[in-house]
Amino acid sequence: MGFTQLDKNKNDIMADAGEEAVARRQAAAGGRIRANDAMEPEARTGPRPYQAAVITLSDQGARGEREDLSGPAIVRRLAAAGYEIVETLLLPDGEHPLREQLLRLCDQRRLDLILTTGGTGFTPRDQTPEVTLSVAERQAPGIAEAIRAHSLRITRRAMFSRGVAVLRGKTLIVNLPGSPKAVQESLDAILDELPHGLDMLRNSVQNCARDERFYGQGQERVNPRFA
Repeated sequence: MGFTQLDKNKNDIMADAGEEAVARRQAAAGGRIRANDAMEPEARTGPRPYQAAVITLSDQGARGEREDLSGPAIVRRLAAAGYEIVETLLLPDGEHPLREQLLRLCDQRRLDLILTTGGTGFTPRDQTPEVTLSVAERQAPGIAEAIRAHSLRITRRAMFSRGVAVLRGKTLIVNLPGSPKAVQESLDAILDELPHGLDMLRNSVQNCARDERFYGQGQERVNPRFA
């Protein structure tokens, strides 16, 4: 007898709940589980953190010829804002490796957010925007527009960045530039606002009004849902 995707999802949820129950039982018993111990699964309380993946596109990085500085910079910013980083990938430029990973992360892992860095320029190997659009179900152009508008105030060369932002299922994919400096500037433009969009994808937005209590000039905002 085969299992439906729904059956698999239910089994995954039960397994997660069971693991949490085992951990609590172990702690209560001084780290020991005895035969015939009764364990009750407990449901998660409160919202789960946003789950994110970071993908660096670089031929030289994938060959081990250059250290990836941009990917780790993104991870640090996301972690400081309360995200759970579930995967970091370093891929060569081009179409097939990135497309395969985007489909897997969206359709199988069903992450909230995927940030890519690199491959957004004019060289023939810079194909990140095209690959991202090829997996898109809907576009979110305002995010890429916000990044470019912010970056243009810093350097006029931001006009040459071709990054896009798209939706596939309940996953948001955003292309960031390749340089560590440009990555930081791009995150400055969007990171505070991303939780609202991710909550809309989760169908958990109840009030679209912005709560100014959680915004400060020049401060990194930790999502208040997880503070």
